[in-house]
Amino acid sequence: MTKKVTLPREVAEAIEMYLGEFDKKTLLHTYCNPKFIGWTQKYNAFYKVDLETLMSALVNGYEIEKTPEEKIRDYYYGLKGTECSLELRGQSGSQFRQGWQSVRETLDILGITIEGINA
Repeated sequence: MTKKVTLPREVAEAIEMYLGEFDKKTLLHTYCNPKFIGWTQKYNAFYKVDLETLMSALVNGYEIEKTPEEKIRDYYYGLKGTECSLELRGQSGSQFRQGWQSVRETLDILGITIEGINA
């Protein structure tokens, strides 16, 4: 079974933009020959990945790399969800409550605002 590759958001957006006008074969040709038809500066993001990664993304599919904020948000809501799940079963979820409260406190101390957590 093949595995999807993870791409930076800007590379994925450039691929989607390009494929809105051209096909995958043309995209690969353009990657290797930037003076080919359809090339503009907005496709420079392609070069943030190597040819093998780009080909794998086009053949096997890709996922968009999460931003640090998205990773923290997922972690935060994972802690909150586990706390809620435990308490619904009559168990203590206090360690998970302490966890998500610590995430929020740390962000506040560092002056970082993440939508859905402390904004």
